[in-house]
Amino acid sequence: MSFNINNLKHDELNFYNLKNENTKTRILKHLNDGKSFNDAVVTEASESLVSYYNWIKSNVKDEDKYKITEFDDSYKTNYNGDNLTPYEKELFNTLPNVGKWQVGNYSRMWRGLEEADECLMEMVHHELEYLNRPY
Repeated sequence: MSFNINNLKHDELNFYNLKNENTKTRILKHLNDGKSFNDAVVTEASESLVSYYNWIKSNVKDEDKYKITEFDDSYKTNYNGDNLTPYEKELFNTLPNVGKWQVGNYSRMWRGLEEADECLMEMVHHELEYLNRPY
C-alpha cells in the first residue's frame, strides 16, 4: 500500500509536517501498513519511547542503574488505560511507567507519549548526562 500524504485532513497534515524527517518516515510506514492517522502516530510515539527507555537502561553505567529504577518507580500509577481504544491499550501495556503515567494525564494518547519522552530526556540530561555525549 502506498499512502498519499495529501489525503490527510488539514489538521493531520499540519501535525505531520511539524515532525522531524525520521518521525515522518516512521509514521508514513504505519500509514502504509493501513493504520489510521491516529494509530500511526501513537504507534510511532510508543515505539520511540520504549526504544529510548530500553536504550537508556542498556547503556547506563552500573553505578547509575538505581537512578533508572527510582525514576521508573516515581511514575507508578493506578491508571490502567480504561478509556483507550483496544489498539491504544495494547500499546499502553508495553510502556514504561513514565509513559503510562503521562498517558493518564492527557485526553489524547499521543500527547501523553510526547510528554513522557520529554520527562525521560530531562532525566537523562540532569542525571545521566554522559549518555548525551558522543562516544
